[in-house]
Amino acid sequence: MHKHNNTFSLSSWLLIGLMVSAGPALAASDGTLDATSASTTTLTLSKGEGLRISDIDDVAFGVVTDQPVNHYEDVCIYSTTGTYTVTASSDHGTGTTFRLQGQSTSEFLEYDLEWTSDTAATSGENLNHANVSATQADAHTSDPDCGGVPTARLIVDVDNDAFDAAASDTYVDTLTLTIEPD
Repeated sequence: MHKHNNTFSLSSWLLIGLMVSAGPALAASDGTLDATSASTTTLTLSKGEGLRISDIDDVAFGVVTDQPVNHYEDVCIYSTTGTYTVTASSDHGTGTTFRLQGQSTSEFLEYDLEWTSDTAATSGENLNHANVSATQADAHTSDPDCGGVPTARLIVDVDNDAFDAAASDTYVDTLTLTIEPD
């Protein structure tokens, strides 16, 4: 019966695996023994991207008997890179459309969303349900709380024709805004 020494083989494969997964070798060098000595080392630091959306409030239009006016929600966007994309998704959305659902009638009431980095703007880029926006700029890059100053605006616009045709009810939706690095 012939015995194999698998320990050496396994150790060799582990060592090779560690060498391959460790990445490039650093170029550190020791100094020489002399009256003076110098050595070198390579410093490596990888900073990951960080993002945060904050200062968002619930959108409450209240009881409306005439067509509702747009709602402006100013938010803080922090990004270590200064740029980001936004994806808005609606619990009751379908296709590219955002919808509020009636609580007693189960009817739907469509609404539109726009996004802008100008917090004084009354219009912005149209957002489609579950689709990634174009690259947004002007995120705060040094303070995750934006220094208390909003950097972006979400504009909510209930479709007037859908509102006029809707039954009396309370319409609700949950909107999720996802901010991702660009």
